[in-house]
Amino acid sequence: MIYQRTSLLKSKFFKLLQMNVNIEKLPKCLTDISATLPSEDVANKKGAILSAYIKDARIPGFRPGKAPKRVIEKRYAKEIESEIESQIFRELLNHAVEEEKVSFLTIKDRKLTHESD
Repeated sequence: MIYQRTSLLKSKFFKLLQMNVNIEKLPKCLTDISATLPSEDVANKKGAILSAYIKDARIPGFRPGKAPKRVIEKRYAKEIESEIESQIFRELLNHAVEEEKVSFLTIKDRKLTHESD
């Protein structure tokens, strides 16, 4: 079962507190956009998404909305990570379009990396 929580996509909770954006113009009308986000923002996103999964997930042996957090994290790990990545990427693109006045036709490559302190 693939579970998606789309109502969170428009939530104002998902506005990033800080986003350091670096935009580099490349040859042939290409632009490289990269951003650095505080780990607290990513953790907040994960917590909100996980809460939505806990609220709506139906796990055998548990009443709806009552499954333990660790069970939900384990069962939906890929979906949660994918949704976090999508949210961050969407906000980065919105920031680039609105604040940096970047326009684009297509996205060539998309990559999310985690840096450890």
